[in-house]
Amino acid sequence: MSNDIIPRSYEQWRHCIEVRCKIRLTPAYIHERLAELQDGKHAKTKEFAKLYGADHLQHTITWFRRASPMRRLWLRSVTGPACAAEKSSR
Repeated sequence: MSNDIIPRSYEQWRHCIEVRCKIRLTPAYIHERLAELQDGKHAKTKEFAKLYGADHLQHTITWFRRASPMRRLWLRSVTGPACAAEKSSR
C-alpha cells in the first residue's frame, strides 16, 4: 500500500479509513459522513474543500457512496447477486 497521505483511489481511501484511522465503515457512519459531505453549507464540508480541494471532495463522496451497503443492495436489485458482487469489487 502506498504511503500517500491523500488517497488517490477507492482502495487507498478504504485502507486509509479502516487500517490507518481504524474507523469502521458502518452504515451509520457512512450515512452521517455522506450527509455532511454532500451539504455544501456544512462547516466540516467547507473545511474539507478548503484543505483538499473540490475534486478530492467529490472523489470522497463517490467513495463513501461506493462503500455504502445501500449501493450494494441497489446493485443486487437491478443486476442480480453475482453481478452486484463483481461490480462492487471494482
